[in-house]
Formats: sequence, structure tokens, C-alpha cells
Amino acid sequence: MTKLKKIIVVGLVTGLAVLGYFFIDDLQTKEASRQRVIEAKDELSKSGINAVKAHLNLYYVVNNEYPRKIDDLKEFVYNNPDTRVNSEKLQTIITSINNFSYEVRGDREAYKITYSDEAGNIIETEGNYNNEFH
Repeated sequence: MTKLKKIIVVGLVTGLAVLGYFFIDDLQTKEASRQRVIEAKDELSKSGINAVKAHLNLYYVVNNEYPRKIDDLKEFVYNNPDTRVNSEKLQTIITSINNFSYEVRGDREAYKITYSDEAGNIIETEGNYNNEFH
């Protein structure tokens, strides 16, 4: 092989290695960004759930029981002058949480919220004012 051919081959191999590095680096950066977005959305869902739980506990303090359905909570928040400003926000939060569902225990002393995270995992959280605050 002549000297010129060796230089060309080395140049091509080096060029391909550099292009490969940048391609792999770009894929890793995109994956890391996608993962950060998923984590941020999951944290946003958790914050939303905490806001719903806070309103449920307020409902419990005022009414001495949890609402039968989530629409009762929405109505309570809207009709209460101290929380009316949160009414629209609460509606937005509830509709933005994946597969949100609310159930109240038969004695209306505890509740369960179920929702999905960004990966599709089902998450359940339960609340009972008497156990959490007394």
C-alpha cells in the first residue's frame, strides 16, 4: 500500500470513529433528556396528588367525612370562598393526572386514589385524616 493510500485509510477510519462518537453521544443525550422529562412529569403528578389530598383533608375537617365522589370535592372547593380560587386549578390537576380515580371507604373515613405514572405503572395512595393527623 502506498503512503497516500495509508493516509486516506487512516483518515477515513478516524473520520468514521469521530462520526460514530458524535452519533452515540447524541443518542445518549436524547435518552437522558427523555428520561428527565418523564421524571419531571411523574413529579408533577405527585404534586398534583398531594394538592388533591390536601383538599380532601380540608373537606374532611369541614364535613367530618370524605366526599362520596370527586365531583363532590370539586363542588365543595368551588362553593367555599376560601378555596374558590383553587377550583379551576383542582379541575386541571385532576384531568392532567393519568387514569385518575377516587374511591371512598364505605364509612367515608378513608379514601384511595389510583393513577398511572408515565411508564404506565399503577400507583395507589390511601388517606385517612384520623391516622395521618391524630
